[in-house]
Amino acid sequence: MRALWWGLVLLCSYSLAAAQTAPGLRPEIAVLFSAAQDALKAKQAELAIDKLNAASALPPLPGKETEFLHRLRVAAGMDAGKPAIAMAALEALVALPEVSASEKPGLIESVISLAQKQKDHQRVIDAAKLFGSIPAPPTRGTLLALAQAHYFLKRYDLAIAQINALLPSSAPASAPASAPSSAPSSAPAPAAATGTTPGLQSPPEEYLLRMLADSHQQMKNRVGYLQSLALLLQYHPSQAYWSDYLSRHISQLEANSPLALDWYRLVRAAQCLQEADDYFEYVQHALKAGFPLEAQALLELGLKSGLLETASAKQSAQALGPQIERRVSEDKTPSELLEKQWANAANGNAAAQLADLHLASGKWAQAHAAYRIALEKGGLRREELARMRLGIALAQDGQKEAALAALAWSGWTSSARPLAQAWTLWANKVLK
Repeated sequence: MRALWWGLVLLCSYSLAAAQTAPGLRPEIAVLFSAAQDALKAKQAELAIDKLNAASALPPLPGKETEFLHRLRVAAGMDAGKPAIAMAALEALVALPEVSASEKPGLIESVISLAQKQKDHQRVIDAAKLFGSIPAPPTRGTLLALAQAHYFLKRYDLAIAQINALLPSSAPASAPASAPSSAPSSAPAPAAATGTTPGLQSPPEEYLLRMLADSHQQMKNRVGYLQSLALLLQYHPSQAYWSDYLSRHISQLEANSPLALDWYRLVRAAQCLQEADDYFEYVQHALKAGFPLEAQALLELGLKSGLLETASAKQSAQALGPQIERRVSEDKTPSELLEKQWANAANGNAAAQLADLHLASGKWAQAHAAYRIALEKGGLRREELARMRLGIALAQDGQKEAALAALAWSGWTSSARPLAQAWTLWANKVLK
């Protein structure tokens, strides 16, 4: 946004001599304007305002006189610490035909900047509407200010609509719970109508996406909030965003979902195992899925991390230890046996089971090779799970493009699609 002192910059081009000799400027008006300028130079802003009020009290001023009056009022209002006077004068200048079209965007932006400093959010919105009266489109700074104004006024649906108009065209729009059928009347038409992002040379601002997320949260729109978190992870990834995003998805999982283990695997990949409960829940899901070796390795990792040092955590770990060891010793499906079975099998189930064991052991290359064989053979009892884990194994093995291709499968069910999208976000940001 242009400098707040735009009005003063414009004023500097009008010298005292010009004000006194300008064509059509009445002598009695010129005297008052001259006195106002002298008062401004002497840092007597209140006196300047009085002189300008006296000028405006005379019979209606012709166009040029009105222009001079408002330009001087901008400076007087600013010097007197009365931004309302400056804003009203700037708005009046926008409406004058004598003011060139090239100056008007800067005048509007000065109003918006002043209104923001005064936390006059409604005036920001009203000033943004002035772009509808001039040929120039609003800048990105104006549209950002407009989105903030709606947000601070708790008009969350309008804030969401305006923020969506500012997002890159490649970003998924995050619609409010009750999205308006068209752009709100208070939004400048050019950006709202076209969905363009004026001046966007870099990722959307983090604070803008945080406003989007909070607006959805205030409207109790869970889907919109998660979409906003996904955008934050796409453009400004952080452990805090990952933790929030993953925990909210995990809390919505159906009971006994076979995908729960793969959600926790992403929690680990995103380095979001930050509490003792995270480790214990992951261990329980690994045991339930039949991967005691993975549970054992995870419990050891938790003990090394220091997160299991509390008395209650140590007690839980001690109770789990013997159970895990027993399950490991009872495991009757060694990988060697599965390797013999899948080669001559009529379907890919044995290969998928072998792939699961490799994935649980962190043998990524062997895992995705076996998943491919399983999918080629077909006849899988859980094809979707095999496809998901193929993408996970490829991502963990650092094969970004192959992982993204696998995770882009079009056949995901509604419960699996969010997990595929989450692993896609991780692969896009972590892998080179």
